[in-house]
Amino acid sequence: MQKEVANRDEFWHAILNIPISRAEQIRELVAEGHDPLNSFVSKNLRGSLLMSVEQMANLSYPFPGDAELDSRGLLSRYRIQATKEKYFAVKADSPLFAIDCEMCVSDNNGPRELTRITLVDEQCNVVIDTLVKPYDQITDYVTKFSGITKQMLESIDVRLEHVQLALSHILPEDGILVGHSLEYDLRALRLSHPYCIDVALAFNLSGSEKQRSSLKTLTNIFLGETIQDKRGHCSVEDAIATMRLMKMKLDKGFEFGNVSLGWSYDSWARENGLTNTGARLGAKRPHSDNAAGEDGGVLEPRPKRNRPSGEKADFERDNNDRQRCGKCGRAMNVECSVQDCKCRNSRASVCVVCCAHRPPKPSEEELGERLDWSAALGKNSFIGRKPLVEEVMKMEGKSILCCANGQSCSFQSTSRAKFYDTRSFKSSNDLLRVIGGEILEHNLAMIEVDSRLISDCSDRPASVHIDNIVESIVSCASPKSLILLILSSPQESTCRISVKP
Repeated sequence: MQKEVANRDEFWHAILNIPISRAEQIRELVAEGHDPLNSFVSKNLRGSLLMSVEQMANLSYPFPGDAELDSRGLLSRYRIQATKEKYFAVKADSPLFAIDCEMCVSDNNGPRELTRITLVDEQCNVVIDTLVKPYDQITDYVTKFSGITKQMLESIDVRLEHVQLALSHILPEDGILVGHSLEYDLRALRLSHPYCIDVALAFNLSGSEKQRSSLKTLTNIFLGETIQDKRGHCSVEDAIATMRLMKMKLDKGFEFGNVSLGWSYDSWARENGLTNTGARLGAKRPHSDNAAGEDGGVLEPRPKRNRPSGEKADFERDNNDRQRCGKCGRAMNVECSVQDCKCRNSRASVCVVCCAHRPPKPSEEELGERLDWSAALGKNSFIGRKPLVEEVMKMEGKSILCCANGQSCSFQSTSRAKFYDTRSFKSSNDLLRVIGGEILEHNLAMIEVDSRLISDCSDRPASVHIDNIVESIVSCASPKSLILLILSSPQESTCRISVKP
């Protein structure tokens, strides 16, 4: 409800109409049979693993047109936009791209800001790996989890809009984004994409979509490797782990790794030397030099060598050995803060800034309908509203009592929705006499007491009389009921909301 409104009509409109979130509107759209993805997802394994629109809404994925609010209630600089203007249908060979982002906290106290993005293709080749500098002042680099420090961003001029344009150029019209809890990455990117696979849902160890296993846990259990240990986090390492999990899923089938589909974790654990909690028998934890390699074998400990005097360690090397764009000279890989990280051997193939400045490639001609993701969901991000009485009627066992001026509020009384017009009462005592015996039967009570009903009580102060009215209403109401008391006058109306203990 709005805290302040300008006039009586707005006041009652705010009370009698409840806000409906964008996610709820989209869920209702799908429930009515208008799922925009239905005709664009073919019946193959990749299509089956895609998140549904309803899943996206339930997990707070961003949709085109969404607008974020900062801590002051002001609109963010960015609205959510689609990655492409239009999309082709997903096929059995539609390309996969794994994405992972690192974020920081800025002084606007809104959504977390993007500081690093990595995009890898289906062969685990790094396509993009770049630092990104937010416009707002950073208050917390979250270095423990992001691996990002203040020094790393000092000379960076890559901005969010460069990344958005680059992704729009790179992703094919039927490209599938793969990630872990991908909604957080997309929110940091201020982007929405229709074709998404969340490995935390594809590998469901809890049986519930609301309890998703961490990427660290999934990588340990299914790949036999340790990531995100005490050395820190790296988006390249995480994106590659995500893609390898995805490829394992495609190789082993839809049910694999998902206990809600009948797959047995206990059997997998016994066959692969794991305990019921995911600990690896006979292996050092949390980080070990003998973590499993990509082929499932064991990596030999890296031999130590004496560095010549003056030579820097890998994690201390300066920018001289970093790959740079041949056109603009910008670094195309990140000087990772994680010691001995795999990303040091990975080099991005695309310069984000130069890619963003290129004209978009013309779309390949393809027969059939194309998906307009923005238009399909509606670009309006404003919160909708629904009549309060109608919503109460949808709830089993719920009922409402409303006592108000019929000029502002009126509805037809039923057994579960009772309305009284305050204009029919001569005094507050008349009002209490009528509703006192009925308020007990309802879960929600909206009672308006206007100044006319207490104007003839000159024997005591108005404040004392109002206190007595409130006490009478509360004493008659049922436990756990919601009470809205509106004190109104020609000049001003005030609403107080409370739940009776």
